[in-house]
Amino acid sequence: VDLNNRFEIGGNYGINGGGDSYVTTQNLGAYLDFHFSPRWAVGVRYQHSYNKLTSEGEEQYKRAREAQAIDPASPEAFAGVDYPIDTSLFTVSYAPIYGKLNLFDSGIAHFDIYGLLGYGVMKLNSGNSNTYAAGIGSGIWLSQHFAT
Repeated sequence: VDLNNRFEIGGNYGINGGGDSYVTTQNLGAYLDFHFSPRWAVGVRYQHSYNKLTSEGEEQYKRAREAQAIDPASPEAFAGVDYPIDTSLFTVSYAPIYGKLNLFDSGIAHFDIYGLLGYGVMKLNSGNSNTYAAGIGSGIWLSQHFAT
């Protein structure tokens, strides 16, 4: 698999965990990376968030509506629930480990282990916020044009 001066496109799906107990969030996104070499790549990532209130979130809005009916200026008249709308990132990745796998004697698959750093903006219901990303991962190239 020759990654010199090559583009890579892909998609992702994820569920947020450990965040706000009032909202469940599912993310659907896409990315575009440009590999300068098999080791270095830069990329952009975009992800849209689909949000749904939990039963606790519904209760929070119910209490806020009731408080608004009594005193619209009361602090209790605002639900205070924030949620992500979308995220855009610029990334840099480095793959220090690259190799080949023999898959059940049916063919050779290339793999890499990489690190990734990113910076971008997350658009929240309450406004924009800077966001940072760091990660490690691995990819297995099953053909010249398809990887996991």
